[in-house]
Amino acid sequence: LSDLFSHYLEAWQSWYAQVASGGGDRSHLHSS
Repeated sequence: LSDLFSHYLEAWQSWYAQVASGGGDRSHLHSS
C-alpha cells in the first residue's frame, strides 16, 4: 500500500507541475 501511495503521489506531483507551469489539459491536447 505504501508503494501504491508513493506512485500516486508522484503521478499527482507530475500533473500538478504541468498545471502550475500553465499547462494542464490544453498542454496535453496540444502535445498530442
